[in-house]
Amino acid sequence: MIMEFDADVELVKSGGGVFEVTVDDRLVFSKKSLGRFPEQGELKGLAAGGPPPRKEASPAPESCPHPCCN
Repeated sequence: MIMEFDADVELVKSGGGVFEVTVDDRLVFSKKSLGRFPEQGELKGLAAGGPPPRKEASPAPESCPHPCCN
């Protein structure tokens, strides 16, 4: 099933590797809180009102492939 969203999107610059997504003033994903980036398709489910992500242990910074984490 493909879901389409009519949305206004705004990028708010930040620092320190923070990546957060809000929908209608509701925080649906926080890399700072979870210690990871969203998995493929995860944001779409969260934006549609899906369950919040599980908190998982943060990977060691040297093991993260994203340049902002190192």
